[in-house]
Amino acid sequence: TRMVSTMQDAINGFPVTAAGRLLSTAMAFLGIVAGIALGVTLTVNVLGLPPIDISQSSFTPTGVIRNIVFMLISVVLIAVTMQVKPRHIPPAVVAAFVGLIFYHTTSLSGSGSRIATGMGAVTSGCVASLLAARARIPQAVLAIPAMTFLLPGLTLFRGMYALTVETDAAGQGIAEMINAMASIILLAAGVVLAQYLMRPFIEQMQHLSQRRNRRR
Repeated sequence: TRMVSTMQDAINGFPVTAAGRLLSTAMAFLGIVAGIALGVTLTVNVLGLPPIDISQSSFTPTGVIRNIVFMLISVVLIAVTMQVKPRHIPPAVVAAFVGLIFYHTTSLSGSGSRIATGMGAVTSGCVASLLAARARIPQAVLAIPAMTFLLPGLTLFRGMYALTVETDAAGQGIAEMINAMASIILLAAGVVLAQYLMRPFIEQMQHLSQRRNRRR
């Protein structure tokens, strides 16, 4: 989530803010890498458990309904972690729900994971932009938690695991990290694109709100 915010600031032309968030993200990233290495070392060398086989990249996904339910729960938890105000959590859940619908619809149509990710990001970003403008808060407050279901967490874990534990698979780890970064940049680009697409509607909403205030 931090990396998506960083890429969003960089695309929008805020280099200083992007650089500060990039440093914060890098420190958190190094902490996660060290934690994975320490945890795996303790479980394998001390407890004698078998190591993780990262070559098993395929897994059986859950059903669409179950995925939507648990992803929405994750959105709520991420929003709480990001210290989003309670009244702004339901709009973030709504943005995530609409994005999930478009994501799964695109996936079931056989368009590919990248296109489905882009559709989910743009759709969630559009809904988040409208709801954020209505609540008079920045779009990122709603859009970043709403993107939880699109974050490449498993890809990041495989990449970090290969780089820190199974050094023989360092090449695979680098490839996984590049794929994860490409997905993160795609998410940030989708959020920014949604903001531009919704700008005419947001300006219309603000104009109508000003007219109502004048009448009062």
